[in-house]
Amino acid sequence: DFTTSGGLLGASCMDLTGSSSEYAYNSGTTWGFGDAWTIEFWFKTSTDSDMTLLDLHNDSNNNNRILIKTVASSNEISILPYASDGSTSGGTLTTSGAAFQDGKWHHIAFTSSGTAKQIFYDGKLSSTDSVACNRDADPTMRIRLGRLHPSAADYFTGQIDEARFFSDV
Repeated sequence: DFTTSGGLLGASCMDLTGSSSEYAYNSGTTWGFGDAWTIEFWFKTSTDSDMTLLDLHNDSNNNNRILIKTVASSNEISILPYASDGSTSGGTLTTSGAAFQDGKWHHIAFTSSGTAKQIFYDGKLSSTDSVACNRDADPTMRIRLGRLHPSAADYFTGQIDEARFFSDV
């Protein structure tokens, strides 16, 4: 198993309390990717609840949206990538038995090559599918870390660190 303690990880992380005043967002920008991309970040929580880790959205509908959240009832991290028409383009990918609420740092990485998607949890391949995620070439999107858009539900309680976006796998 992968564990980390000490070091710089978390030294300057976002510390979120699960309330409406505690999340990060931007006003909307293009992110430089369409069908092929990677999103990765570290997170830590002791809360066993459904919470939003990351929601990349356009403020109007589900077109091109990427939603990453914890699912307490199944002890998983789920990732819902949406296509340019707002469909979930092959459905939800989930980690298997991810004990995310143990108060330890965990790394999540999600890749889409345009023809296949993969989830890596703590450095191990956790789930894959061969369904294309047909997104627009470079849509203007808004990011929220620690909050579901557009509701005031599913706030994240814990820490998020080193979120990164890449335009390839």
